Amino acid sequence: MKYEHLVRINAPHVKSLTRDQLWRGLMHRVEQPHVFLPHIDRVEILDRGEDFIERVMWFGDMEVRDRIAFDDGVRFHYHTLASEAHAGGHLTVSIEEPDAGELFVRFCYETPLAERVEDGVDVGSYLRSAWQQSDTEAMQKLRELAESGAFDAGPDASGR
Repeated sequence: MKYEHLVRINAPHVKSLTRDQLWRGLMHRVEQPHVFLPHIDRVEILDRGEDFIERVMWFGDMEVRDRIAFDDGVRFHYHTLASEAHAGGHLTVSIEEPDAGELFVRFCYETPLAERVEDGVDVGSYLRSAWQQSDTEAMQKLRELAESGAFDAGPDASGR
């Protein structure tokens, strides 16, 4: 199953974020996902390099491992490993700026799950709705943190 959606970051009625603030916020989401998803019990960074982070997250007894590769300032590619409890899959999160200061974040999901109806529930529709809601809420949280100064430029503007 594939799904893609776009979240507008800078709108006329809200204070604009800079591309750097947005990047730092997205990096914060990689390093501290529990800030954006409160049902994560624990996160451990297993490895990191110039352009990747490997981590494990615990949701109760369920363990989810992923590797996030990134093109600095442009995109993140999440590769979640399949396990007995999780189907695995891919997520690409990209910053788009069609005009100067007009920022969007595109979320592209790809999972091995098939479109299906199970026990009267349209699983694909449910997942698409959940992903969009989660991403929209995460971008709202990112904005709150950015407006508090959490992602203002410091000595290392890369966010690492």
